[in-house]
Amino acid sequence: MIKIVTIINWVVIGLLGLLVLAETLFPAKGGDAAGRGMGQAIYYLAIIAVIVLLILNLLPYRWAKYTALGLILLPLFLIKVDSAWQGLKSAMSGFRQEKWFEDSRKQAIAVAFSNGDVEKMNKLLGQFDKTDKKGLTDLLVFAIVDASHTFYKPQEKVECVRLLLGAGADVNSAEVQEDALVFQPAMAGNAPLLKLLLEHGADANARNYYYKRPLLFEAISGNKDVKETVGALLEHGADPNVTYTDSDSITSSALMYAAEYGRWNVCPLLIAKGADIRYKAPDGRSLRSLVEEADGTFSGDGYSTRSDFEQVKKVVQQQ
Repeated sequence: MIKIVTIINWVVIGLLGLLVLAETLFPAKGGDAAGRGMGQAIYYLAIIAVIVLLILNLLPYRWAKYTALGLILLPLFLIKVDSAWQGLKSAMSGFRQEKWFEDSRKQAIAVAFSNGDVEKMNKLLGQFDKTDKKGLTDLLVFAIVDASHTFYKPQEKVECVRLLLGAGADVNSAEVQEDALVFQPAMAGNAPLLKLLLEHGADANARNYYYKRPLLFEAISGNKDVKETVGALLEHGADPNVTYTDSDSITSSALMYAAEYGRWNVCPLLIAKGADIRYKAPDGRSLRSLVEEADGTFSGDGYSTRSDFEQVKKVVQQQ
C-alpha cells in the first residue's frame, strides 16, 4: 500500500513541478490586475505545495507519505463538501414558500397548486369570488406556465388547471397579454394539458403574437410528445396546410417544416388530415426533395425512426 501512496505522491509532485517550471519560464501575460494577482498567488502556492510534498515524501516515515497524500486529496475533498453544501442549500431553499401574489386568496390558491394539492385547491376555489375574472385569469396564467413545464405532480397540476377552468377562468381571456396560453403546453410538449385547453376553447390555429408563427409549428418543434401534441391540434381543427415565412424569408408548409425538422413521425398525421404532399415552396423545395436529401443520412434521432421516414418516403414515391 505504501508503494502505491508513494507513487501517487511522486506523480503529483512531478506534475506540479512541471506547471511551476512552465510558469517560471513562460509566465502568462494579459488579464486585469485582479486576475494577475490571483495568478501570482496560485503560482506561489504551487511552489510551496511542491516543496512541502517533496519534503514529506523524502522523509523515511510512513506517516509523512500518508500526510502528503492527504494534502493532495484535501482540495478534492473540499470541492466535494462545497458541492454537497450548495446542493443542500438549494434543496432547503425549495422549502421556502415563494410569494407569487400580494392578494392572500390568490397566494393561497397558488401555493395549493404548486404543491399539486387538488383537494385543497378545490376547497379554496369554492371560496373564491367567481366574479373576479382578472383574478381567475391571473391564476390561470400562473398555473398553465407552471404545469406546462413541471416535473412535480404533473397529473395533479393538470387537474388543478381543470378546476380553474371549471371555476370560470377563460383560456381565451382578453386579459392575457401577447401569446395565447395554449402556446405554453404546445412548446413544452405537454399533451394532456394541451388537450385540456383545446377542449375548453383554445384556438388550435393561434399564431405567435410577434412573429405570427402558427401554433402547429411550435408543437412540431416541441421538446417531447410531439406526435401527441400535433395530433391533439389536428383533432381540434388545426389547419394541416398552414404555411409560415420566417425571418429569413423562407416559407414552409407544416408538412415541409416537420420534414425539415426531422419529425418524420408526425408527417403521416398531417397527411392523413389533408396536408398537401405536392406543395412546393417559393424557393423550389418540396416534400419530395426533402425526402431525397435525407434518404442517405437519416437513421433516427430520438424523435423519429428510420421506419417513420420510410413511411413518408413510400407515400411520396406513390405520387
